[in-house]
Amino acid sequence: MTSITLTNGSRTPLRYPGGKGKVTRYVAHLLDLNGVDGTYIEPFAGGAGVAVNLLLAGRVKRIIINDLDHGVSSFWHTLTHEKSTLIDAIKRVPFDTHTSLDEFTADERFRYWRSVHDRYVRDEDRSMEDIAFDFFMLNRMNVSGIIKGGPIGGYSQSGKYNIGARFNKDELIRRIDAIAARSDSIMVRNDEGSHFCSRLFRGEIPGVQQSNTFMFVDPPYYRQGRNLYNSYATDKIHDLVARELLEHGLEWNWIVTYDDEPFIRDTYDCEQLQKYRYDITYSANKRGKFKELLYSPEGTKVESYDNVQLEPLDTASCL
Repeated sequence: MTSITLTNGSRTPLRYPGGKGKVTRYVAHLLDLNGVDGTYIEPFAGGAGVAVNLLLAGRVKRIIINDLDHGVSSFWHTLTHEKSTLIDAIKRVPFDTHTSLDEFTADERFRYWRSVHDRYVRDEDRSMEDIAFDFFMLNRMNVSGIIKGGPIGGYSQSGKYNIGARFNKDELIRRIDAIAARSDSIMVRNDEGSHFCSRLFRGEIPGVQQSNTFMFVDPPYYRQGRNLYNSYATDKIHDLVARELLEHGLEWNWIVTYDDEPFIRDTYDCEQLQKYRYDITYSANKRGKFKELLYSPEGTKVESYDNVQLEPLDTASCL
């Protein structure tokens, strides 16, 4: 299958606060440094921006997309198993970026958003395909793609921007088609992050060769997670993920990234890790460049590259 050019741009259909697609070229460089072209894993996948970019560019043979959030996992499962159902539902949406308020009024837009929102948050007794579609629509219609964020343009829907502003129907269908064409190379799972890591390290994820696998662990923001995500991680979950990585995963190739918070520094206070900070641009809740933390095992080769310039942190003692 023909590969496309590797890019930091977005080829995922989902908008995601904190999405890491912008560091695709950096992650691809780490794959090269560590001689990995087999399996690439995201235990907290969300929009799976890096995973999609790497797969479509032919830099890895397979990706594993895991996310505890039922909407996220339902979307990716439907895309890879029932693409036509998803695309047909998208085609029936009565607006896109080019639809004027004369064609689909502000009141009609609000009522459409409200019907999708209410189904998604109140009615769980539906098919995976229906949940996937409603999650996808809220992701495209809401501020910054945040399910809790409310509609773009507010409830009035009468301004310059509204729920159609990020709904380029033709482009979204093209993205879904391109990813679905690689469905045989995509595994979708719905595990809690630490359980996924535990199963991986115990050899319970089929088809994974440790020496030819790279994992990018990017949990929800520690501070802002509860405001942005339906399935945010508690302190206990953050701690459990860290313990799996530090107690069972030090022989694997991975990086973990976080917002720079004292709790995270304490949790990953381990002398067997490489520890760095780097600048990243946020686009949800706060805007601008901020520092993020990056940790990796001593055996994983990491270095500055492209838009990720690493600043070493002081070494510390292990858990």
